[in-house]
Amino acid sequence: MNVKKILDSMSMENKGLHYKLSIVFAFFFLVPLLGFVYFAVKYNILDDEFTPLFAVGLLVSSFFGYNIIRRIFDDIRITSQNMTETIAKEIKSIGQSSATTSEMQGIVQSFHAIERELLGSFRNLDRRASQISTLKELSDLCYVTFDTEDLFHITLERSLKLVNADIGSVLILEQPHREAFILQASIGHGEILHKGDRVAFGDSLAKYAVINKSPLLVDDIEKDIRFGRSSRSLYGTKSFLCMPLKGIKEVIGVLNLSRRSYDLPFTQDDVDVLTPLLSGAAFTYDNLGLMKNNDKKDRHLKVMDEMQHILGSSLRDKELLNALLKQVRDDISCDMVMILMENENNPGHLNVIEWLADMPSTLSRQRDYPYAGTVIDRVIKQGITLVIDDPGQEIHPVEEALFMNHQLRSCLLSPLKVDGVIRGIIVVGSRLSDALTAVHDRIERLAGLVALAIEKNRLSASVTKRNQEMAIIKQIGSMLA
Repeated sequence: MNVKKILDSMSMENKGLHYKLSIVFAFFFLVPLLGFVYFAVKYNILDDEFTPLFAVGLLVSSFFGYNIIRRIFDDIRITSQNMTETIAKEIKSIGQSSATTSEMQGIVQSFHAIERELLGSFRNLDRRASQISTLKELSDLCYVTFDTEDLFHITLERSLKLVNADIGSVLILEQPHREAFILQASIGHGEILHKGDRVAFGDSLAKYAVINKSPLLVDDIEKDIRFGRSSRSLYGTKSFLCMPLKGIKEVIGVLNLSRRSYDLPFTQDDVDVLTPLLSGAAFTYDNLGLMKNNDKKDRHLKVMDEMQHILGSSLRDKELLNALLKQVRDDISCDMVMILMENENNPGHLNVIEWLADMPSTLSRQRDYPYAGTVIDRVIKQGITLVIDDPGQEIHPVEEALFMNHQLRSCLLSPLKVDGVIRGIIVVGSRLSDALTAVHDRIERLAGLVALAIEKNRLSASVTKRNQEMAIIKQIGSMLA
């Protein structure tokens, strides 16, 4: 061991330039000088008058040569130290100092560190270029697509590509109650998940991303004290990332990502990469929703305008109500719409005076429907617009005859005020659940125009009746005269 240490200490690999310069100078100056002295003594040339001059010239030239080489080596040493210090501060890749490493090795290490830093910078640059390209592609898509399904599927694809994941899904909160997630897009789950599947809000880990409005980053779900449950095979690795989709007013859903091919946890860098992408997708989703709402309002205004023209037309009685109900169906997507009016000759009972339906109906205009104890009674007495979704098995026979017999799973009832008094209701029904939860304002305005039409028919009938009575009175007067 001691011999090895001695040999290592004598080795020139880890020595500085000054040490090497001394060795080189010894070989190129001291050895020839000793040889010259030996031959001078042996052959007695010291008595020559030019020998001292030659010796002085040799010493002077060696001195100047040594200083020149020393300056060159000093420049190399200073350059090596400057490069090592600069790179150690900026890159922090060099651990050895010039005390233990030769200047040339320091320069080589500096160049290697620069090379590694450049390669890393190029890789990061390529990654950023890919991210920017993906954002640009999605941004361009936002201007041309009007389908939220395409939007979320492409967003999921690009997200998986950016973070090198292969399993993901997009879940959107069900509106308006926000009690469950609806699966909008899925990649990598095979036949386990399908578009439209419902996931209870309380049973999903995604609820934490919605409640906190921040990403949920889990390295290992089995070791995470927040959850502490076993990993499910459909999610691949034990690490996953749940990103909230933040809309203008609230969180509209989440994006879930996990890996199957390799077991690498997600990092904050992945969150930073995905944030602008998902912000753009959520912003586009909100814009599409605003566009749809704007289209609905435009259609509603057009329907209101058309109904006003119909009210001012020469249509009367059944033709007038039928034309108005067609406009109601154009504005509100439904399967059935009907008008129920109180029977003046039989209080507490309703008659169906007009309806439109996409299915066969057993409704009859001559039949009286007692409404006491039904939701219709509540609407008439309280004057409120009421929604019925998926009524239970124990319902009133009148409700069953009007709603359940037509397979209506969602109904909207709005009162009709005739001559300032509620005389009946308008019913809009759909075979889909929760299909009429966002149309209260529209149906109330439409119900007001339908009530005007009923009032118009009543006044028209009264005028016709009065004209008939006046004609009879004139006939009787003529006969008496």
